[in-house]
Amino acid sequence: MNQNHLNFLPQIQEKGWTLKSLGIRWSLSERQMSRLTETKEKRYMDAIHGLPSRVELKVNKHPSGRLTLMIKEPESKIFSDCKEPGLFANLDETEFNRCLSIFHYELENKGLEIDLKKCDRLFIPMNDTSSLYMWIKRWAKNKEDDSEIQEQAELLTTNAINAIGLVYDTEQFGPLSFENFQFILGSDGIGVSKDYFTQIPEKTKRIND
Repeated sequence: MNQNHLNFLPQIQEKGWTLKSLGIRWSLSERQMSRLTETKEKRYMDAIHGLPSRVELKVNKHPSGRLTLMIKEPESKIFSDCKEPGLFANLDETEFNRCLSIFHYELENKGLEIDLKKCDRLFIPMNDTSSLYMWIKRWAKNKEDDSEIQEQAELLTTNAINAIGLVYDTEQFGPLSFENFQFILGSDGIGVSKDYFTQIPEKTKRIND
């Protein structure tokens, strides 16, 4: 093992990456990544220096039904309970998912790479998620303004769903409404359960792709 190999792994591990997770980001196999640990090519070293820090999240459901978000930050080797409001021992799944959306969105806005584990969700890209964030955070000062923001956000979401060929199950869920449509909000789109749809194109991206 050469000196470059010794220096390569600590650099990515300090930012919360493994060879496997970085290979997924760069669309390279683990074998190719292993070979890269021996490279001295400037383009790869520059790419490593420019990597965002990576945070891993996973949801733990207690037999009692309580939901807790667990988080592993770059400087940590193990997952620990997230003590943010609404994300620790919460019996209300809707409220938990609302708080998780806010937390996920705010981490991304800090420039962090988020890996949300064990989620069977589809990724729906959106150019502008600001109205969804405003609705989740309840920025409106009155019910009328809140309803207007919700209506705008629902329309943007519906258009984004249609744009990638997903077919929303209106027979089971009725017209799309945030009252019964749960999602994880990101800066570039939303993560949604596949159970909301009757047709899913093969090219649809999964949340962990």
